[in-house]
Amino acid sequence: MERKAGLRPGTWGMAAGGAAAVLLYAWFLAVDFAPLAGAGDAVVGQAIEALTALAALWGVLLMLVVMDRMLGGASWPRRAGFLLVPAAGLATVFATDYPGRLLCRLSLFLLPLLVAAYLALGRLPPRQAARAQAAALVPMAGLSTYLVWLFVS
Repeated sequence: MERKAGLRPGTWGMAAGGAAAVLLYAWFLAVDFAPLAGAGDAVVGQAIEALTALAALWGVLLMLVVMDRMLGGASWPRRAGFLLVPAAGLATVFATDYPGRLLCRLSLFLLPLLVAAYLALGRLPPRQAARAQAAALVPMAGLSTYLVWLFVS
């Protein structure tokens, strides 16, 4: 009896979470990079909407990191990702405090993409996934460190 080649069950979960993350990422970028809607309460409402979209996006990304860890594969990049992805989420929140700095604006765009690349590269064969995920973690760590340093100093 032949076994049908198909997608693993975890892949479906990762795909559904990835689709949700893409929608939340688009919502966050649309709200965050939009011109201010007015004065007073409108600006506060827009800021709350951007932070809500950001919190939902990072919640989904963290859930995907947990799923990635449960699916197995190369161990050391997944352990590092368990630490660096929440740090990148926190750094993104810090970056929202500095809208005038180019690197902060760029990190709002790049950090979620680096996490998505880290998660997508985890689907490669284990040896290749370890190198590729490490390549995504290095700039993520650098940007996160800079943003935390900027916020603390």
